[in-house]
Amino acid sequence: PLPDLPPPDSAPPDAPTPDLPPPDLSPPDLLPPDLPPPANDTCAKAKVLTLTGGKISEQGDTSSATNEFGAGVTCGGFSAYDGPQRYYRLKLTAGKLYSVKVTPGPTFDPALYALPASSGCTSTGVNAGCLGQVTDVIGKGSSGVETLTLKPSASEDWLLVVDAYTATEKGPFTLEVSEAQPA
Repeated sequence: PLPDLPPPDSAPPDAPTPDLPPPDLSPPDLLPPDLPPPANDTCAKAKVLTLTGGKISEQGDTSSATNEFGAGVTCGGFSAYDGPQRYYRLKLTAGKLYSVKVTPGPTFDPALYALPASSGCTSTGVNAGCLGQVTDVIGKGSSGVETLTLKPSASEDWLLVVDAYTATEKGPFTLEVSEAQPA
């Protein structure tokens, strides 16, 4: 014989159903969480780079970086670089030529400027130091590659800055530096 089992826990078909909230059928939030600012989004905390075999390639992104000087940096031009920045510090040797290139991601239109680190980490120091050492090609992705050629007169640390002309312009990039003897 089978043991007696309690009746199943169910209501008869004509019993009222309890009021339950409708299920949430909206799509999940696909936006990434807010990321903390990167460590090198201020001049004083520039990331130190070292050339290996005369070159280096560094991936970066300004998306979660801050805009340290607001619209206070112009590098002597008419437009302010009002976007978030990423700073890199690199020892350059007097008399050598250096090619500095930023290749942006497909939706980013960056600006690139360079200055001797001895210029200081104030908007006045940055503006004086990057005077004439700035490039801002208009274009995104492969049509917005920025390139500078530097030939320092003294061996010293330089700051390389990836910025943009508006606060809403930000994104991923690749920074490449290569050295060569002058021809």
